[in-house]
Amino acid sequence: MTSSEQTDVVVIGAGYAGIAAAMALQDHKEVRVLEASDRIGGRAWTVRDAQGRAIDRGAHYLGVKHRALMALIDELGYSDQLVDYVEGFGPDPCSVSDMAGRRVVTAVSDTYLKIQGLDAAAPVREQAAMLRALAEMAALTQLVDAEQPALTPGAERLDTITFAEYIESKTLPPWFADLMYSGVRGVWSQSPENMSVLSVFWYMKTNGGFSEIFCDQEGSPQQYGLRCGAGTLLERWAEKLLHPPELKQRVTRIETHESGCLVTTDNGTTLACEHVIVAITPGQLRHISFDPVLPEPIMNLSKGAPGFSIKASVFYKAPWWRNGLGKEKHVFGWLNGRGKGGIDWMLDMSGKTDSDFKLVCFITPELLDPLPRDEWEDAVRQAIVDLTQNPHAGEFESIDMIDWRDVEGVQCGPNTNFRPGMLTAAAPWWGRPLHGRIHLGAAEFSDRFCGYLEGAIHNGRRAASAVLGQTATNSRSKMGRVAQRLLRRMKRAS
Repeated sequence: MTSSEQTDVVVIGAGYAGIAAAMALQDHKEVRVLEASDRIGGRAWTVRDAQGRAIDRGAHYLGVKHRALMALIDELGYSDQLVDYVEGFGPDPCSVSDMAGRRVVTAVSDTYLKIQGLDAAAPVREQAAMLRALAEMAALTQLVDAEQPALTPGAERLDTITFAEYIESKTLPPWFADLMYSGVRGVWSQSPENMSVLSVFWYMKTNGGFSEIFCDQEGSPQQYGLRCGAGTLLERWAEKLLHPPELKQRVTRIETHESGCLVTTDNGTTLACEHVIVAITPGQLRHISFDPVLPEPIMNLSKGAPGFSIKASVFYKAPWWRNGLGKEKHVFGWLNGRGKGGIDWMLDMSGKTDSDFKLVCFITPELLDPLPRDEWEDAVRQAIVDLTQNPHAGEFESIDMIDWRDVEGVQCGPNTNFRPGMLTAAAPWWGRPLHGRIHLGAAEFSDRFCGYLEGAIHNGRRAASAVLGQTATNSRSKMGRVAQRLLRRMKRAS
């Protein structure tokens, strides 16, 4: 190995997963966190507008079952920043679903499982077909092995077909087939043609099942957000690191040797270490040269289907969606049907007591890609009016849009999704250190709350545990660890 700086563990990526891994390790190991961009956060990115309002351009949802994230919020003193979106929806709010030419306004009390579009007032035969399909999906999801998805009964078969093919293989009411298709686009920001059935069911299993992931009501993973922003919370957490994340350090090469790893960045920094935790989205693996190369099925994960989310936060002076007439008296969300280029999904994100009224929408690339950037805002304005069929929807005060496909170092929103064959092909290495020293720590690989901030924290900590477990025989004594920590603090202060 050539001359280089020394450390114990290198963490690549300063998002929630990377910071979680570093925090879990720093009492036991010297850790260096390398971040390619000029900010920490990864897919958690909070900015402030001209009025000083925090805008989460990326990940921001959390639920009561996200215990690690809730504990972190409490620990850092941000509990007063929690916003309960469901409380703001009001009693028995309604949603609008435009599926297969059938625009349905449904109150929560008139749905199955409190899920948007699962219409309990549909014709009885159609309800029966819908419930059979839901029961089958629930049963298959329960069979999935969250830790090792390839060990799921029938995994090879489930991993050979796309979710779109699965939907089309069923005799379903057209509106319900459309709902399932559009629901996948809304949750994953990806077309069901690009996702294997196994990957969809595995993701749902890690998040508690179909009834959890597609619900936006109380107890769901979409119930809460933070007024200060998820990025602000992470920045506060990262202040507790002994070594602050090193920005603009894009890793270009990782060499693995019998005695450790060499990590090289694009500005010439080389770090020698025992282990490497790669806490970046799978799609970014292709920008790193590995020697020896990683197993081909693992590298193929970087060719998964990146989410195409174009996210917009839209501010209004008044919540027109809470002051409608008839069934649309109080709307909390809208879901658009298959093939309707415009907006896939839109949700109220205002809270009950907030004076800033905001909708968040996920815009289809089909709407914006053909247009120059200076025409995007007008196109989105018209798309919101078309979706809601309310002229007041176009009277927004301001809008913040982010195309995550263009964000350097991420280039996907919210996740990289797995195409048919990827999960089963990667089975021999799934959840295991690569070359004995490289650990995949991104949220996409989490066996709990995959794809959410909670999943990022869990998988970052899981990678850290693997590092400590492998090096237990070489661990320092408790007093030795304390002394090392104090020395590092003194070095940092000087």
